Amino acid sequence: MNQTIICTHCNKELPADWGFPCCPYCGKELVKREDNLGGRSSFSLGDANAIAGDMNVNIDSHNVVTNIVQERQKHREELHQEKVVQFKQLCELVYADGVMTSDEARQLENLRLSLGIDSAEADQIRGQVRKIRLQQAQNQLNPVARVSLQQIVSMAMNGKLDLLKHCFPRLEAMAEKYMVDEVQFYYYLILAGLDPRKCIKLYENRNNDNYWQSFWTYMAYQNIEELDKAQLIIAEMEAWTDRPFGNMALLATAGSLYTYWEDMTQTDFLEQARMFLEQGADGFSDFLDRFAQSLMLLAEDNDNDMHEYQGDFSFYFNHVFSGLMHKRKMAHIYNLIPRMPKIAPLPH
Repeated sequence: MNQTIICTHCNKELPADWGFPCCPYCGKELVKREDNLGGRSSFSLGDANAIAGDMNVNIDSHNVVTNIVQERQKHREELHQEKVVQFKQLCELVYADGVMTSDEARQLENLRLSLGIDSAEADQIRGQVRKIRLQQAQNQLNPVARVSLQQIVSMAMNGKLDLLKHCFPRLEAMAEKYMVDEVQFYYYLILAGLDPRKCIKLYENRNNDNYWQSFWTYMAYQNIEELDKAQLIIAEMEAWTDRPFGNMALLATAGSLYTYWEDMTQTDFLEQARMFLEQGADGFSDFLDRFAQSLMLLAEDNDNDMHEYQGDFSFYFNHVFSGLMHKRKMAHIYNLIPRMPKIAPLPH
């Protein structure tokens, strides 16, 4: 059976047994095909696989190049990170004592140059190390500072006021440097006891919130009888959810006792104070142990107990609770005054 030949240029069927190399209709050279049935060229699965194979070669080649680039980039980043770590380690050694000497600065600069770290990144690393060291210093007392703090606290608790006033600037400097609970607690405790108006002034001009500053300023307000401002502190301290609720209960105890000793006929406030004290006893900060014990003695109002423990809690009774003790004294004096008998009015 003769095959039907069609010109691929003009798409006309050639005469049977046409043997010339050009098309008799358009004159263009005929393309020789092994199979030109119906003008359709054959396309085998093998051809498709060959083309797909070529594509796979190209795709694989692209992936290989991409992987090589990524690996090189990763390698460069790892090398750079190793250099950063090395530079950071030297920075930590330099700033360990909080001081950088000229010799240490020269060593850091030489290392930076040898590692190829640019100055901007080096400054950033040094800044981070300094910041971490400062935070560590603020949250940790060194042995010398701890001994100084213990001495000052001992002066306060033992009533050595002359020595205490002489050493108080040292405690003030420590409070500025160390954001340690123990330092902040005793600084504002002693300040509120010795100079409540200065304590209040610092509180009202504060730039940042400080838990123990707020706590002891409450007592300062009570002692100068600015009760409305004291109550505002209680409301604001509710935001300190990370502190024991018992701390606020102790302050509420003190507030109720101040009100009771202002007018002893208001016995409900004495009962309220005892109720707050019972709530506070369930859990309060360890530093407040003496404060809580002082409140227990005041709530019981037993003169014998007060006299027995006067020496142990003298700073609290004489200074921290100075306003309350004055009210209590005046109330007892008032009770000792004999009441004037009622006299019937004279007849007109």
